[in-house]
Amino acid sequence: MKKSVVAVVLLFTVLLLTNVAFASPNSFNDVPKTHWAYQAVSQLANEGLIDGYKDGFNGERTLTRYEFAVIVAKALNHIDKADAGNRALIDRLSAEFASELNTLGARVQNLEQRISPIRLGGILNSSYDYVKNPTWITKTSYSTYRTEKNEFRYHLLLFMDAKLADNVKFQAVWEEQHVAGDVEVPTSPDAGGLDSACVTVKNPGVEYAVGRQQVKLNQGFLVDTPFLDGGRVTVGNKILATGGLFKQGIMGTEIKFGDLQVPFGNKSSFGATDFQGTMGGSDVYKAKILGFNYREIPQITMSGEYGKNDGTSAKGWFAKIEYGGANPFVVGTSGYAIAYRYADYNFDPCGLSNAGTFGPEAVVNDNIKGVELIYERTVYKGGILQLRYSPARSVDASKSNGVTDKTFYQIYLSTLIF
Repeated sequence: MKKSVVAVVLLFTVLLLTNVAFASPNSFNDVPKTHWAYQAVSQLANEGLIDGYKDGFNGERTLTRYEFAVIVAKALNHIDKADAGNRALIDRLSAEFASELNTLGARVQNLEQRISPIRLGGILNSSYDYVKNPTWITKTSYSTYRTEKNEFRYHLLLFMDAKLADNVKFQAVWEEQHVAGDVEVPTSPDAGGLDSACVTVKNPGVEYAVGRQQVKLNQGFLVDTPFLDGGRVTVGNKILATGGLFKQGIMGTEIKFGDLQVPFGNKSSFGATDFQGTMGGSDVYKAKILGFNYREIPQITMSGEYGKNDGTSAKGWFAKIEYGGANPFVVGTSGYAIAYRYADYNFDPCGLSNAGTFGPEAVVNDNIKGVELIYERTVYKGGILQLRYSPARSVDASKSNGVTDKTFYQIYLSTLIF
């Protein structure tokens, strides 16, 4: 066993010894070398499911039940990476050392709450975009007309969350995004700002969230946007029903929605959404949406969505297949995807399908049709490189300044900065 691992185990043991009144005396007894737990931990370590054992677990000395609990806790942190056999092994170890894990969890949780009540994170996205024929993103009071075919963009996201009580948490996201060479004034919507800041209260069977939020409805084909001020309520445990009232922070679009998500299989879901929105007193969204996400085949995800916006008599749909995926913490992992989409003019008149993401205007699901190819790969720890290409076309060129060809490609590098 490596010295660093021994030090960690001893540290946790010392912390636990400061309050032995809550522990069983048996918790400090050595586990016999013939116990099955040694072989189980060795297998999990060899599979890379226990931090600190890069060279495997040799078990050259006997361990106490508490020391085993510390190791099992490490394995529980990676249970999502385990296959069915290793999951069963972790479950068996958890049952064997349940008493020690409960005490360890309470002690560590109290320590974490005292040391780090606020967690911070960040992502830096850098991209190069090419659009064959620049045109309007959306024909609204807040419109953008792109004149350059080639653009370099930078997008910084800073995350913060804090646990205020056992069932109450605060979350916020600050973002800044710019085209290279441009310096936006602080009051410009292009410069970024407070993406979201909300308080969430979670009780058995019901969850409330109030404040500025990012909302994704169904599969996100029509609505996936930040800067929404308002509140939502979600009820249910497995079948989830959500209702919300919001005002969009950039264009002032007032929206309300009801969303139902029904799980099936082990990891899949089907959804139905009613979405309504007004801007300047006029109906711009009166949409009915059906969508699904199918994940029952290892390494493969299939998703799709169909919607009709009666507010503008437009319809849209997409279908997508993904294989694999880039894990930001595992260099060399990669994924592929192919998708097809169709969206009539005014299907998404306010750009809510992509209002918070800078990139080619062709990614907005309005007056566009065509296939899209995506490849991503983790090129260094915390860094994912993504390539996107689409020979897209306008559904109605007369509504897009006569532009028919909306071909675009993008080179995108996303980096976790802390």
